[in-house]
Amino acid sequence: MGHGKHYPCRRGRGYNGLAGFGGKSLEMIRRANSGDIDALLALWHEMMETHKGMHPDFRVSENADVVVASNFTGLFDDPSSTIFVAEEEEKVVGMLIAQVRIGLSYTATIKSGYIRDVSVTGEYRRSGIGMKLVEAGIEFLESYDVEYIDLITGSVNDASNDFWAKMGFDETLKVRTRYISQDLIKKKPNNS
Repeated sequence: MGHGKHYPCRRGRGYNGLAGFGGKSLEMIRRANSGDIDALLALWHEMMETHKGMHPDFRVSENADVVVASNFTGLFDDPSSTIFVAEEEEKVVGMLIAQVRIGLSYTATIKSGYIRDVSVTGEYRRSGIGMKLVEAGIEFLESYDVEYIDLITGSVNDASNDFWAKMGFDETLKVRTRYISQDLIKKKPNNS
């Protein structure tokens, strides 16, 4: 691995050589490439498993790997989207997807940013990797002159909501879900 553009930190320090997990050096935050597909899929599955039960969209279909890998590949070819990865000791341990969105024709928004599929493998959480991935994503989106950046978090995911608040993201909208399927009603969050 070890190739691709390295993204500098806002504070003037490069991402390379940051203190990382367990005092080890975080090698880099870089844009993902096709050689990272297996690692990205592993992180995606870990994220889906962690969020299972928070919303029906976190149920994984039988052909998920093919569809998700195809989505990742499409993002490699889209200049207004990127996948950032965090590497430590030549192992991909985190990812973040950043995308530029064009505003709807009936709104005053011209361009906005969207962050999704943020995942840091369990043993590397709370080491600053997520923060560095988000900083890289913000810098990428700001380079497209977006007006704001959105993301979605689970209402019952307190750790995630606290993290995003610390990163400067305000709660502005709430998504409400009405479960119709009896199978989903039995599994919905906060259902004893």
